[in-house]
Amino acid sequence: MTKSKLSDMISELNMHLQEAGWQDRFVTLAAGQLNPIQHEVTFANAGHIAPLIYRLASDTFEEGTTSAQTGLPLGILEGIPYDSNTVSLGPGDCVLFMTDGITRIRKKDEKAFQQDLAIAALRAGPMVPRAMVGRLAAAVHRQVTGLERDELTVVAFGRVSTTSGDITEELNQYLARGSV
Repeated sequence: MTKSKLSDMISELNMHLQEAGWQDRFVTLAAGQLNPIQHEVTFANAGHIAPLIYRLASDTFEEGTTSAQTGLPLGILEGIPYDSNTVSLGPGDCVLFMTDGITRIRKKDEKAFQQDLAIAALRAGPMVPRAMVGRLAAAVHRQVTGLERDELTVVAFGRVSTTSGDITEELNQYLARGSV
């Protein structure tokens, strides 16, 4: 890649897919570029589900990119400009990227797992990246109805809380119970 701005990198990647002759295929992508000094993450999205941001201060989830900021999947059309969105991370905030295999998995009752069930699983314990991913993975595996044909990937990271000792102790107690 020859670009430094995330949205430009995504546009360049789209151009390379077009040049490779993949007109019969496409790729969805959600990307993040972390600035650990400024405590910021820049997001770009090419037809993927939006990254989730957990905000410790308000105990809420928000999407890292809006539907208006989400571009077409890579490889669909030439010359598409992609948008980016930079957000600040406060102490204790977490970012989660997941593939649509998580939210499209079929539960035992044949209904889709969907994002609200994913968020419920994320909320069922300490709100720190490792524990959140563990709970989400466990919830998905409890719901699998058989051999799933889609990928299941979750990536999470966060900013250390100013009260990280309290969160670390809570997480250690939670892990000791084997509840993740």
